[in-house]
Amino acid sequence: MHFAIAAILALACQAAGQSKAQKREALQDWIQGEVRYLISEEERAVYSKLTTPEERERFIEEFWRRRDPNPQTPENEFREEFYRRIAYANENFGAGMPGWLTDRGRVYVLYGPPKRRDAHPMGGRYQKPANQGGDTITTFPFEIWEYDYIPGIGQDLTIEFVDRSGSGLYTLETDPNKKDVFYWRRGEMPQQRVWARAKEMPFERMRVWAKFQSPPPLQFAKLREEVRSEITYDELPYDVSTAFVRISEESYAIPLTLSIPNDRLLYVGKEGYFQSELQLYVAVTNLNGATVYQCDEAFQTRTAPGEPIAELLKRRTYHQRIIPLPPGRYKLRTVLKDVNSNKIGVREIMTWIPQVSDTGLNTSSLIYADVIQPAPANSRDEEFVLGPLKVIPNPKAAFPRRHKLGLYLEVYDLELDQSTQQPAVEISYILQGPDGQEVRFASESESRFQEGRSLAVAKAIPLENLAPGKYRVVVRVTDLLSQRGCTLEGQVEVL
Repeated sequence: MHFAIAAILALACQAAGQSKAQKREALQDWIQGEVRYLISEEERAVYSKLTTPEERERFIEEFWRRRDPNPQTPENEFREEFYRRIAYANENFGAGMPGWLTDRGRVYVLYGPPKRRDAHPMGGRYQKPANQGGDTITTFPFEIWEYDYIPGIGQDLTIEFVDRSGSGLYTLETDPNKKDVFYWRRGEMPQQRVWARAKEMPFERMRVWAKFQSPPPLQFAKLREEVRSEITYDELPYDVSTAFVRISEESYAIPLTLSIPNDRLLYVGKEGYFQSELQLYVAVTNLNGATVYQCDEAFQTRTAPGEPIAELLKRRTYHQRIIPLPPGRYKLRTVLKDVNSNKIGVREIMTWIPQVSDTGLNTSSLIYADVIQPAPANSRDEEFVLGPLKVIPNPKAAFPRRHKLGLYLEVYDLELDQSTQQPAVEISYILQGPDGQEVRFASESESRFQEGRSLAVAKAIPLENLAPGKYRVVVRVTDLLSQRGCTLEGQVEVL
């Protein structure tokens, strides 16, 4: 009995080993399969450097995610359509090899069915169009495909496939005379070529042919950085947060804030100081997956004159980008690169901008800040400046006990007293501890700044007497003149 059990276990282990080996082999061969038509050189280079099945599985998952036109749906429509085309190509274009490997199959898989397909599977007598001479010739089997437009290649496209071997294997040709059986026969005088349209010119046909040989480009050139970051995203840690403040009823400013630990950056010695070089790429997509905003920029952090680099490494670098957006729900994807070390980090964050309310009180989001101080004169367009104040958010909403919790918000569309042209606003602040009990704190340390019917409010809450843990923040705002109100809530951590 023991020998039988041992034999069964041995066979099970052997089968498991074979299964893992087959899985590794399949992952290794994945790049040589149908995706060879889609994969970019940057992606191919990254995949070739991966060593574990887990890394390759993750890469494949991200490979399809990057091409998903609607990430909010459970299906990846791009991948489903790709493999539907593969199946069609295999069924209709095979010629001693899978259909997707043929020229017709490749074009169909990448660009879909043509608007018009003129097939001559038997060849024979054929009258050429007037722009190619108009004479009657004898042809090999051939097909003409026409497309109105293909992104990255052009518009009003005509391509020809010719089966010169009679085996059913059609090749993509640049010269329309290649389908003529007798055109290249020794001693025959070739007909005069006539190209009346620009797209029929030899160099133009060659240009189109060359583009058909390449994989379609990713939507943005900067995505090649994202490809690498999918593998190395943990190399450069940083925190990111968003908020919203109103510019008008149709437009909001989104302060996108990054916080980077300086000791994870590589510094290069300059003339009397040390400096890091950072590059940032931001893409914003809506719920339909369409990109509505993108930008890239460079920034630095450096030691102050005479400052030891050890002091700089104890701090963090803060950077902010203001993004204008209308109300709605968005996904923001950031790619951050340390130029000196070549390390990359990636973060994704969802943000929501509500529509203007006709009944409730309209406010900005509640911003948790490390620093709130008066903004310098003429600094309205600089980073971290909101209204009359300079507000540096804390992206993690995590505060040491020795610091104060800074709160910033803006209130809009307030009623004004007709005699004083001043609003009457009541604001209360509640801090609930991990046990649900309300924490009492002094009512001072609040500043208000009115501008027309808007009010900017800053509040500082001391944390030195609080126990470490997570606290619930509740801010209630009431317009005493219109009796409209709202409540803002969130959570912070005391360290």
